[in-house]
Amino acid sequence: MNYNYMSYNSYNGDPNPMNLFGKHLGALPIYRELERRIMEKFPKTNIVVYSDQIAFRYNRNFTLVSFMNLSKAKNLSNFITVTFQLERPYQDKRILMVSRDRARIWSHHVILTSPQEVDGELMDWVEKAYDYALRRT
Repeated sequence: MNYNYMSYNSYNGDPNPMNLFGKHLGALPIYRELERRIMEKFPKTNIVVYSDQIAFRYNRNFTLVSFMNLSKAKNLSNFITVTFQLERPYQDKRILMVSRDRARIWSHHVILTSPQEVDGELMDWVEKAYDYALRRT
């Protein structure tokens, strides 16, 4: 697929998201499934590659991918951390951490260990984050 890749302070200015996966190649299929599902649902999304994370963005970031090492990930070799911002905190067994970034912005962190975990529930949260990002502009 030919997506809209952008780069801000990324490795050598190269917007290729694969630069982030150097030590995490086993996590690449998980990322690719998430990328495919997001771009299928929100085709105008830009993918912004930073030195430590990948952002899915439409006016504002609405979903981020990183290798943030939350407690569940400490013993995992193949995982990605998906972060999405919502206007209120959600509680679910899959959401490992919720942090308040600022008034009415709550970051939710989920660990994915297989492409099958990019499911309807996760995509519902991503859609809520996308809608919230649009309302915040």
